[in-house]
Amino acid sequence: MKHMIVGLAAAGLLAGLPGPASAQTKTITLGAVVQITGSMANPGHYYRDSYQFAVDQINAKGGITVGGQKYRLAVKILDNQSDVNLGVRQYVELVTRDKVDFLLGPFNSNDNLDDSSVAEKYEIPFVEGGGASSQIFSRGYKYVFGTLPPADDYFGST
Repeated sequence: MKHMIVGLAAAGLLAGLPGPASAQTKTITLGAVVQITGSMANPGHYYRDSYQFAVDQINAKGGITVGGQKYRLAVKILDNQSDVNLGVRQYVELVTRDKVDFLLGPFNSNDNLDDSSVAEKYEIPFVEGGGASSQIFSRGYKYVFGTLPPADDYFGST
């Protein structure tokens, strides 16, 4: 359930962000690279399923409105096989080849730390709900958004 909330939160954040979208297709495409196979496959499945669930639920309710215009969401999800280096290459492909409009992050801080650099380089919003390392957020990146507080702030909420 926690991971479904992460997916819904990420989709909710994206719904409020202005960004590129094709006026002809009226579709905003989200790209995600998650650990569907390999050592991190268990949480990776939660992320894949929650992203798809959120997109399906939003589309079932008519999509989202951006700038007064209705859009449906689509999500393209790739398997990084629990390999952070493959994940970085796949995010580059999602941005350069597939021309996705927004990026969604995978599970764990190490992957998000490296993957978020792709978002910053290509100036495309990256919403991640699976990394809490303070390093992800201390670099001054403008295109990286998290749904968790940085790990250094965990105790502050108590």
